[in-house]
Amino acid sequence: MVSIPVLHATTLGCLAFVLIGMTPADAADEGEASDETTLIRIVNGLGNREIRRVFISAVADTAWGPNRLEKGRGVEPGEAAEWPVEPGEYDLRVQDETGDTYTINNVNVSEGETAEWTVITDDLDTGETGKAGRSDEPEGEDSADPY
Repeated sequence: MVSIPVLHATTLGCLAFVLIGMTPADAADEGEASDETTLIRIVNGLGNREIRRVFISAVADTAWGPNRLEKGRGVEPGEAAEWPVEPGEYDLRVQDETGDTYTINNVNVSEGETAEWTVITDDLDTGETGKAGRSDEPEGEDSADPY
């Protein structure tokens, strides 16, 4: 396991970002196929707040895109959810049950690795974390729908 600290440009603290990967030999030893999946995993470290929306957007994209969570499904405190992605560089944003958002930019995910972000309250957006040129409102949002 490789652990890489990532500096988060807020006065609230820094974010721990971990890359987890296996070599093909490790996968073979574990009886798994040698085709490694590239994933983004988000862990809810927000205490008693549920994560209600997750957005994963390529750095070059000008929009956040749709919520990656299934309708009506959240990520409970202490739980995690993950999504397969193509290797590349991504911006990640989550929204909790109160509407607060948490964003990390420029997450590089290499082939066969899992990029893991444990979202904590110190990661709360302060208005300085948005990407220039990207709409701050994710696609398909319905304010009457809590998920």
